[in-house]
Amino acid sequence: MFNLNNANMENLITQINKERLVNSDTALMMKELYYYVPCEYWYDKQDRLRTDIEGRNTPMYMCECPTLTACIQWMIQTREYTFQTEQNVAVWHVVVRAGDYVLYDSESNADAFCCLEEALEKAVQECMELLY
Repeated sequence: MFNLNNANMENLITQINKERLVNSDTALMMKELYYYVPCEYWYDKQDRLRTDIEGRNTPMYMCECPTLTACIQWMIQTREYTFQTEQNVAVWHVVVRAGDYVLYDSESNADAFCCLEEALEKAVQECMELLY
């Protein structure tokens, strides 16, 4: 996994044939703003084309749960994962296990989070990558 800095993003965007993939307004938005703006169509996290207006601004997790809480509940119920949280001073740590196997440990990964929601979001993302 790597992070795209501005130079890498610039190179990536110049490689995209914008006329074939997106309309010119969207291409301009990609070039200048680097964030999602509602348009006539969108893709959910399973890369399916969607055209409905209601969910356009709602993030979808790969399990198709609309909220972080619902996603965690889905993982606990269907995959029998356990989520353990711990706060050390102002830093939150999360450990996700499947039985005795550790799927994600924020402390081992040197991830530090100031709020619990951010820590759980990262843990869910890491677990989803293992599932899908």
